[in-house]
Amino acid sequence: MRRDLGEVLASQRKMLNRRGETDDTPDERMMELWQDQLWRVNYLLRHAPHFEWVEIEYGEALRDPAAAATRIAGLVDGLDERAMAEVVDPALYRNRAAP
Repeated sequence: MRRDLGEVLASQRKMLNRRGETDDTPDERMMELWQDQLWRVNYLLRHAPHFEWVEIEYGEALRDPAAAATRIAGLVDGLDERAMAEVVDPALYRNRAAP
């Protein structure tokens, strides 16, 4: 699942605040760490022949959950695409990047 890292960071900060937890890592450093980790994961996925994967954009999955479910089901046999699509709740997409 691909999502704008700014959105991920905002969501994480809100979650920590709700739980009364703090994180001393500056936002810029957290972004660097995530970008590095994502680069490593993508490199592994693209170069290791024993992985099968599908990449789905977060916003696209919210706009068209049935299409996202179909793509996932193409990789994993036996999934109930309709049930997968029905549980997507676009109202939970609260931390959006600026257009």
